[in-house]
Amino acid sequence: MHGRQMGMTWGLLLSWGLYLARQKKRPAFFIVTGMAFFCALPFMAPSIQDAHDLYFHLARIEGIAAAIRDGQIPQRINTMFAGNGNITPMMYPQIWLIPGGLLVFSGTTVYYAFRACCVLLTFMTAYAGYLGGKELFGAQGGLLFTFLWVFNPFRMNETLLRGALGEAFALAFLPLVAAGIWNLVYRDAQRGIYLTVCGATGIISSHVLTTMLAAGFCLLLIVVHLLTHPISFLKDRKRLSAILLTVIWVLLLNIWFFVPFLHFQNAGLEI
Repeated sequence: MHGRQMGMTWGLLLSWGLYLARQKKRPAFFIVTGMAFFCALPFMAPSIQDAHDLYFHLARIEGIAAAIRDGQIPQRINTMFAGNGNITPMMYPQIWLIPGGLLVFSGTTVYYAFRACCVLLTFMTAYAGYLGGKELFGAQGGLLFTFLWVFNPFRMNETLLRGALGEAFALAFLPLVAAGIWNLVYRDAQRGIYLTVCGATGIISSHVLTTMLAAGFCLLLIVVHLLTHPISFLKDRKRLSAILLTVIWVLLLNIWFFVPFLHFQNAGLEI
């Protein structure tokens, strides 16, 4: 029953994309939706295969559902790990698992909620990949990039074999960060603000290690540009202001996670 519901939902998306392609001459949405639909088919099956991190994420989703029942919003303590007060939500961002928690809260099984999160992840990866790829490579290049990004073996290994939803959700937003930082440094700085803030917030809400890696590469690009074009870069006050504004917005939008995360770094925790 639940599998049919997901199939009907994504069938409606495909129909909407086909309408846009025929009536409004926008075939890209239909093509991207088709890629995502095909890639998400394994998660629409009635069962789910075992994966390395499967039970960890199932416990996280169940913990979100329990937190909703207890009125713990946003969730800070997960009681699903052996019944103890585990602070996983403070150390491991999980905003993209909230839809799964809401499904379990509404009465679905946690396995169905996990599969629904994987389907959501696949479509987010396709749409964000196209937006970032189109910004970097143009419309046709964006479609090719989307295909390579959605079906690349590493990303599919993260979802199908490892069940690593944190890393996989973070990967969905990397194209937006890449397009955003490239705009901030070389092209339209104002457009770069929106792309970078959206992409960075998505990554921060998904996975800490990917956040650190993405921030490091963004900083490296800025430093390289500063070393190669120091005078023109320092004289471009609008671009420098845009970069500073981007950092401020990213910090403000994610302060709800940063504050408890940094607070517990020196708490002497033991596992």
